[in-house]
Amino acid sequence: MKITKKTALIDTVVNNMPAKHIRLSGKVEGLDAFYSVAFVEGKDTYYQVMAWTLANKEAQYTERMNKIIHSLKEL
Repeated sequence: MKITKKTALIDTVVNNMPAKHIRLSGKVEGLDAFYSVAFVEGKDTYYQVMAWTLANKEAQYTERMNKIIHSLKEL
């Protein structure tokens, strides 16, 4: 992926677990894509949650992607 835009890492919390969240835009195999990625610190391990969509659908799916990321639960 050739990154064309990215946010700074944002401190957040996912179900009581500390996390870092970043959003990236770029080109993948000729397609403009948007990624939302979180790195979550669990009790004994780290998790990565990633959601993506076409760049022209970013506004349509950002809220849903945030819900996906914040739905992670440690068993």
